Amino acid sequence: MGISNQIGSNFYLVLFIQCVPGYEESICQALSSFFSKSEDNIFFSFSEYDIVVLINLENEEPEIPTKFSHPKIRDFQQVICYSHEDTKHVFSNDTALTITLLKFDEYFVTEKAIEIEEVARNLVNPALIDAKKQGIHSALLGTLGWPEAIYIQSGNNLQLLLNSVARIADRGMQFGNLQMCHTIPCVKRSTKGDPGKLSVEKVEGDVANWRIAISCRPHTEFNLEKEIANLIKTINGESLLNVFATFGRRDLLITPNVIAKHETKKLNEVLEVLIALRSTYSGDIISTHTDIGIDIIDYSSGNIENILVDKEHKKREVRLAEAFNGLDDKIKLFSEWEKNRENITLRQTSQLTQMVFRLRAIAATPGLESIVSDMYEFISAAVRKARNQVKRISPLLVSEENRKTYSELEEMENVYFFGLEQRIAGARLGLGHPSQAYSNLQGLGIQRILRASRAVPFGLLKGMQDEIAEKWWGFTIFGYRNNTFTIPSGVINLPYQDMLHPEDWWRLGHESGHAFGMITELLDNPILKDTIDNLDKKLVWDLLEIEPSQLVDELAVSVFEYLYCYRGNLDLYIETTWNFFDDLLEGSHNVTMLKQYLLRAVFVFFFHLQINGIIKSRERVEEVFSRGINRKTLFDGDISRSLKERAFAEEHSIEDLITNSLMDNIYNEVNKIRFSLRQVNIKEIVSAYKEVEFLRSDFADLFESYMKGNRKPSDLISVNLEDRLKFLGDQLNKGKIITNLENEDIFLIPLSLQYMKKRDGKMPISQRARITAILSLWHADRKWHHKIYEAKAKLL
Repeated sequence: MGISNQIGSNFYLVLFIQCVPGYEESICQALSSFFSKSEDNIFFSFSEYDIVVLINLENEEPEIPTKFSHPKIRDFQQVICYSHEDTKHVFSNDTALTITLLKFDEYFVTEKAIEIEEVARNLVNPALIDAKKQGIHSALLGTLGWPEAIYIQSGNNLQLLLNSVARIADRGMQFGNLQMCHTIPCVKRSTKGDPGKLSVEKVEGDVANWRIAISCRPHTEFNLEKEIANLIKTINGESLLNVFATFGRRDLLITPNVIAKHETKKLNEVLEVLIALRSTYSGDIISTHTDIGIDIIDYSSGNIENILVDKEHKKREVRLAEAFNGLDDKIKLFSEWEKNRENITLRQTSQLTQMVFRLRAIAATPGLESIVSDMYEFISAAVRKARNQVKRISPLLVSEENRKTYSELEEMENVYFFGLEQRIAGARLGLGHPSQAYSNLQGLGIQRILRASRAVPFGLLKGMQDEIAEKWWGFTIFGYRNNTFTIPSGVINLPYQDMLHPEDWWRLGHESGHAFGMITELLDNPILKDTIDNLDKKLVWDLLEIEPSQLVDELAVSVFEYLYCYRGNLDLYIETTWNFFDDLLEGSHNVTMLKQYLLRAVFVFFFHLQINGIIKSRERVEEVFSRGINRKTLFDGDISRSLKERAFAEEHSIEDLITNSLMDNIYNEVNKIRFSLRQVNIKEIVSAYKEVEFLRSDFADLFESYMKGNRKPSDLISVNLEDRLKFLGDQLNKGKIITNLENEDIFLIPLSLQYMKKRDGKMPISQRARITAILSLWHADRKWHHKIYEAKAKLL
């Protein structure tokens, strides 16, 4: 495992705001109040956005996505940024700022296994050197959203900043792997002007040309054309501007009058025109878009090798088009079957067509195809499920079971559109796509976070068998509902508030077990199916209020979690899960739910004893008491602390063993639910356990059958797990992005943060550790994509 790409200790939230003209100052004042230390970092922008705010996440920790709102905001985009070195000088007293959004061809970079950080650094390096020579403050920041990097420059001469940043666009064109280089020029807002009216600082510099495009309310453009000409006349004494009515997206176009005695080329003059327009005609103007032109300078040396040009791009587009055409053909085939089933499935074909159409449109947009790459398999699965479902439904009989089956497809459609929205949120920056600010993300790009979270279940499944991981066609989302669960379609949901808290992603371990069960059709296994059929359904329901199939599924998932996530460390498994249950069930007096969770813990406890050789395969716990146990045998090997304290030789019943060896550990981890927990009758838990006890050995055989080579479940037990967690936690705390993670290490990234939090006395986890964890997992996901590309290339 290699470690590289250390990140710094500076983190920012950058806000891009489009507002109703004339209300800029009102919004700026509201921003200053909402973000207590942001007043010096609010800028007026020459672009499709009107206000840009840079918030240092060290000075304050706002809720992200920010809950800031204002009735006069029309669009809102957010980007979370991290530094690779000290960047505090970005927040200086400079009056001008340029923010350059850099988006790379992620497919190409991934296929070539090139580090994006390295590509970004090579791209901006000449600009960084040039900026340093001219006294310009500059910094290259990484992001967790759609553009992989942001290059920021600040100074007092905006013309110099624009000339400097032009080197990046020129170099990107030569390298050929840059999909977007979009610069937003900004001028710092001044707090010294008239109250209620926007005022900006003076900046230095001229421009070669400029234009202001205006969108206005219907039927006002011709009156505005005349009034704007008169307004500018009164300000400057002569007509210095040309005002044109246009046909298309914009209604008016303002350009400088090149034949005037005093051509308006000073940036300060352009600012005065723009602010005057927005304040005077705020009732008629909907939005403005300002373009600034500079003289093009050829920075190329003429000998840069074009080694990064993506020559496979066209082939990839053809393959993608063929895949979508295949889906269209399948939908057309079974659309005929729906004609006689209109009472239940009429909407199915049209909805599937919309799903495919929307994904195809996004995938065909340069820069967006990679952000939906984890949804291609899902859409194919939805089409397969719909086809199989339509085949099964009788034309003349619409049963309740058929309706239930159809509702599963509807759930797939709903979660698909939700996941799609999260993947394109924030991708408007620089592309001019419709805003995603109305979504629950408020325009926040989380593309890298989504890929990072997907790495956890994929890594766990891949640790079992590559074939199992490749059959998982689900993806991860945040906030579809406010709890952690796996949808029957294989999509895994985490709560909205976990998005920027990878220390809570350990819960993906349990959900990965559910994904494993779906992929392998675990409950259809003949042995388990026979077990489910023979369970005393009345007893199970009376004790636990749960269906037998659901009980067996949850027990299997708990064993999966214990083996593959916690590597047989029972204490860590109990500590982590019950610490969470303490919060989850706070205030709940649902003793039945507590009994379900306790049965899982008891089952894993005895499974742990079997894996460690204390209980023999197919042996009931009561038989161990009957035969007795050698104390020396008990304490040999790696046995948990709880077993070292109390053991079979010291207990007289299963109830005593559970109470003293397991419950004591659980009580140490809970506080809020301790009273409710004490109301649970342990004898009922023992009765429920005896009903499913023989599953303990069945699961051992089952998981062994899915292991690589001749390994056994006992081979998964790690004797140095806590040392490993300490090491990983220390690396994340230092900001060291961990690359080349092995499959078995993936889950340890979120678990190490949780472990570090408990080890350090529940101290808050730093932003640095969190972002480093996200980036480490994102790197793991990229490496897998690279290997998949290699395999497909060989097939082609």
